[in-house]
Amino acid sequence: MHNTLLMIPLLWLGVGLASPADADQSMFYGGCVDASGTPVIAQLAPDQAVAVQSVSGTDGAVIRYNPAVVPKLGEAGHLFLFAHECARLNLGMAPGEPRNRDDSRRADCWAGSSLLRSGLMSLDDLGDLQARFSGLGAAEWSLLPGPPRRIDLLSCPRHLSPSLSAPAFGQETWNACARRCGDALYACQHGSGSSSKAQCETRHEACMAGCETGPDAR
Repeated sequence: MHNTLLMIPLLWLGVGLASPADADQSMFYGGCVDASGTPVIAQLAPDQAVAVQSVSGTDGAVIRYNPAVVPKLGEAGHLFLFAHECARLNLGMAPGEPRNRDDSRRADCWAGSSLLRSGLMSLDDLGDLQARFSGLGAAEWSLLPGPPRRIDLLSCPRHLSPSLSAPAFGQETWNACARRCGDALYACQHGSGSSSKAQCETRHEACMAGCETGPDAR
């Protein structure tokens, strides 16, 4: 099952990231699922050279993260990076799949939407995130999920970031609608039909747009 609420940080403490050991105490992520609804393992990797990456594990995808990399992004920046990586898996992108700007933009927007709907970030927080990422250089981007790009969460189209205009977090009607759209996307992408990836995504975008029309949508 495609899950619109991509991840739920199980523990979020406002502690500075002075070292990898401190990072382990500072934040622990969980609740991510891939496009089939299979839980994704979140694994702290203090010796990892990059901030976050998805790999294939024995029982499915694993997101390995090291919040000590590019520390100027802060806890909020690393939470967003984890949400981005989770979004890729939730949207059907496999670990190790080549990255391009279009897919990264989709994952950025879904990550921002998830953080808003979970209540972990506000619109002001997303604006602060954009400012943090805008100051990164090429060397820093080489340690982050690429390609290097402008992170512009506040201009995400509604179908990619429904939380910018969707009903408040916890409204069951909207959640149920989004789940139905996600299930249809997964069936389209993994079914035996002849629909292309682009066609499946176009249908999903139209479905999600329908979820925005009101509490009785769909």
